Amino acid sequence: MPAPISVEAIIQLLSEEQIVDCDEPLKPESNLLALGMDSLALMQFLLRSEQVFGVTLRPEFLRQEHLTSPAALAVLLSNQASVL
Repeated sequence: MPAPISVEAIIQLLSEEQIVDCDEPLKPESNLLALGMDSLALMQFLLRSEQVFGVTLRPEFLRQEHLTSPAALAVLLSNQASVL
């Protein structure tokens, strides 16, 4: 059963998988691009989020504004999950 999508769950995934490099704890508004969210990190996130949350995000639907923060990623995943 997929895990519920929340900002806290996104932060946990990003931290545990070391998808972004952060010396301080991630916050909902943390700037992921400034923390190193590059194309490789994005692909890692997409693969893990599909496994954890059961939501498939196609890279072509992602825009820079979706990558700005854990909160933005949570909204994107939640919106995609509601379409399924």
